[in-house]
Amino acid sequence: MQSDFYVSKKLQVLRRDERAVIIHHVDERGTWATHNREILFQHVKSSDWTKIDEFPAAVPRDFFAWFRFTRRAMRVDKCNLFPTRAGKLLGIRAGTVYEIESGIIRPLFSIQGDCVLHRGITESAKSNIYFGEYFMNLARGPVRIWRVSADLNKYDIAYTFDAGTIRHVHGVYRDPYCKNRLWVTVGDYEGECYFVVTDNEFETVQWIGDGTQMWRAVGLLFTNKSVCWLTDSHLEQNYTITLDRESLQLTVHDEVESSSWYCSSTSDGFFLAATTVEKGPGVKTNKALLMFSENGINWETVASFKKDLLPMLPFKFGVISFPSGNFSSDSFWISGEGLIGLDGCSLLCSLEHSEGETI
Repeated sequence: MQSDFYVSKKLQVLRRDERAVIIHHVDERGTWATHNREILFQHVKSSDWTKIDEFPAAVPRDFFAWFRFTRRAMRVDKCNLFPTRAGKLLGIRAGTVYEIESGIIRPLFSIQGDCVLHRGITESAKSNIYFGEYFMNLARGPVRIWRVSADLNKYDIAYTFDAGTIRHVHGVYRDPYCKNRLWVTVGDYEGECYFVVTDNEFETVQWIGDGTQMWRAVGLLFTNKSVCWLTDSHLEQNYTITLDRESLQLTVHDEVESSSWYCSSTSDGFFLAATTVEKGPGVKTNKALLMFSENGINWETVASFKKDLLPMLPFKFGVISFPSGNFSSDSFWISGEGLIGLDGCSLLCSLEHSEGETI
């Protein structure tokens, strides 16, 4: 195993792409990515990127876009892209939500924070787009969940967390086993970590959890019997956890060396997750791990990337992210920042998962 990064025999890196700094979404139409302000699209039958637009300049951050280290310090790359089933493209950057179509980018409204976390935007069974506000919120003011129509012509506040209840929203996720169910993960500190669930587009909600770090999650994974996650705690020991759908019984499984932000299921029935290198007693390694599971409970590491030498503040943590959408374990993208071998670029990967194979 190399000291800076490790890739197991189970994982094949098909391509390294420095044009695509962040891969945001993949589906049967193609792949959406960004490079700084540029908005890129790759047709499903192509391996070439087409620039379809660019976000408006944000001052002062875009004055520092010349070098990778200043782009990291000024959060130049922070943005979201989410294509709707209606064929529209929603974008978020520097606190503004945009409609992007045919070379025209139109601002819709402003939110608290620069953008939302990767994979934190979802489209409901009724084709409404939902996302929650993610920002520092040191004063613990109100936090909103936004609803946008699939044609991006209407928007409103679907739900508001009262001041003092949470810090911010980590993500909104559609349950593939319950047609109308949406799950919201919120955090970060004691008394702020819960799941908020709705079956009627936020007309009513159910709070699940006890506010502790066991319920601090960013991404969620779903099976027909359970909801699975890896905890996102820089404060305490991290674990893999499952929640029984019927009893709402929480089961703690294995310890994890670091906090986990992002995870994803694949179209062929497997699970991916990544750990993050950040500061805190809950982080016991300087390597971000790419992990694979067949059931959401038992995980194995298929790659690791060491945090680079730039200080975490202001030059960001070591993070591996996945796109939203639909993709298989035979061909999936990861993007990274602050890691040796995976900073400001994306890797197209393929997993072998034959029974009985070990690393």
